[in-house]
Amino acid sequence: MQKQTGFTLIEVLIAIVILAIALLAIYSAVSSSISTDAHIKGKMSAHDVAMSVVSNLQAGLMSVPSSDIDATNPEKVFGQAWLYHIKTISKADHYAIVSVNITSKNDPSLSDTMTAWVFTPVVTN
Repeated sequence: MQKQTGFTLIEVLIAIVILAIALLAIYSAVSSSISTDAHIKGKMSAHDVAMSVVSNLQAGLMSVPSSDIDATNPEKVFGQAWLYHIKTISKADHYAIVSVNITSKNDPSLSDTMTAWVFTPVVTN
């Protein structure tokens, strides 16, 4: 009887199972990475919108509210609608400390809060 060379059916099946497990692990890691990347992009967008609102307050393009205000019209930035809430923490003669909270209208998990000093100009006569 001649000795046959090659793999047995059991060896081939074990190799296929090991390969399937390895491919499943790679797929899971890539899928998780893609989802995390999308979430981080959304959080960075929220931070950019918060910075924009704070910059507008500091540049005098928006007035510092005397009480809490909510945006009536959402800001459309980065293809999303963003709602903001501005809260005046403290106010003095020439400055105010405000807190700006930004939330995506479509995905409330995308949000950012920023606290900033806003200086108001001194008017002399």
